[in-house]
Amino acid sequence: MDNIAISIIIPVYNAENFLRKGLESCVNQTLQNIEIICVNDASTDGSSLIIEEYVNKYPDKVVHIGLSKNRGQGGARNEGILHAKGEFLCFMDSDDYLDVHLCEDAYMKIKENDADMVFYDFIRVDGEREYPVELIGQDEIEVWYQQIGCALWLQMIKKEIILKHQLFLPENTRADDDAMVPLWRFFAKKKCKLQRPYYYYVNRTNSLVNEVKLSSIIAPTVGVIPYRYRVMQKNGLLQKYTAESDWMIARDIYGSLRRLLKYKKFLTIDNIDYMKQKLNFLAGHILDDSIIKYNLSSVAIDMVKTFLYHPEDYLNKYNNETFFVEKQIEWGLDRGVERKIEQILSPYQQCHNIAIWGVGAQGIPIISTLIRMGYDYKIFDSSKQGEEIWRNSSKYIEPPERILEERINVILVTSDFYYKEIKNQIHKKYPKVNILNLPRMIRNRK
Repeated sequence: MDNIAISIIIPVYNAENFLRKGLESCVNQTLQNIEIICVNDASTDGSSLIIEEYVNKYPDKVVHIGLSKNRGQGGARNEGILHAKGEFLCFMDSDDYLDVHLCEDAYMKIKENDADMVFYDFIRVDGEREYPVELIGQDEIEVWYQQIGCALWLQMIKKEIILKHQLFLPENTRADDDAMVPLWRFFAKKKCKLQRPYYYYVNRTNSLVNEVKLSSIIAPTVGVIPYRYRVMQKNGLLQKYTAESDWMIARDIYGSLRRLLKYKKFLTIDNIDYMKQKLNFLAGHILDDSIIKYNLSSVAIDMVKTFLYHPEDYLNKYNNETFFVEKQIEWGLDRGVERKIEQILSPYQQCHNIAIWGVGAQGIPIISTLIRMGYDYKIFDSSKQGEEIWRNSSKYIEPPERILEERINVILVTSDFYYKEIKNQIHKKYPKVNILNLPRMIRNRK
């Protein structure tokens, strides 16, 4: 097929149980001038036979590339990029699927805006439950370094950008997209956003993202950070974008350390020495806090800095989840964030009854900070109703039905990830309530 608009790249490894659903969503795209590149990453099951079935049925659309040696998602994706004929690249994981209008709507949006990159939202599928997720807001599409969805499948990009700047993914590295997608955004001169979900992300307990081996959990630290740092160095980005680079470093280290605590996999001094050796290029470098403090809680920042600068102290403090939980409550957010919070809440103070929704890991330090600042709001959540938000807090989680009784008309949601689902849930019963994404407002407030 000539003049291919979009190449959909699918890395495939032992995906015979769910590959067909994804391929059906690709071959039935309403945009016709596309190709679907299946890169079989040395699968040992029947994936190859399924791909060949679709090649035979759709010879003008489906391409089968077989790798003789397993190269991981990054390597398979790179091979797909090199073989792609499309002007733009779309990525899909083999256990997920697409809205059939994605390619047509995305390509139309790209052409309307003369854009190099287009973002879209996704639906998270947990068994029988589906809910929408918006990781990147319309007002954040230029903020390439923020934690607003590093997954490849959240955007399409002009192929020329990757080839021109050699922005290929690391091979055999978990979270390969975290290493490179933020830099794709930087090189894309103009970006735009489709304001609805088009990608169906199927959460599977046995997927790579949920792997709980020590090597997988620390991969963002020992694999992603060094790879991205070298690419930024090669492209002359580090000096100009030090704060942005430092934010991504802190984010990835914290992600590894927090998952270790979550799964009770506690580090030894040998583990830390190994991780620090992989980060030896940071020796003597002090992280710039200017972006980090608006994205991580105070204890998260302390965790990262203690790991980097005082590893012995890290073992004493953070090889126990109790310390982390207590300090999430005690320290809250960085005090430098308080001015932004005051500016955000000022227009609502006089004539609105305000409440907070969400007492998860992201919500606790936000609630703690608001209490520290003297705000006394009702706290709502879908679960744990009637319980204290934390021990000896004397503040209890209200059930949603009390929104009307308390005459609440503004709700501050504390979770980026679940914001849209929470908003939809509240608006079904209380459509007039104003629902605000507080973490995003803190990030974006000038």
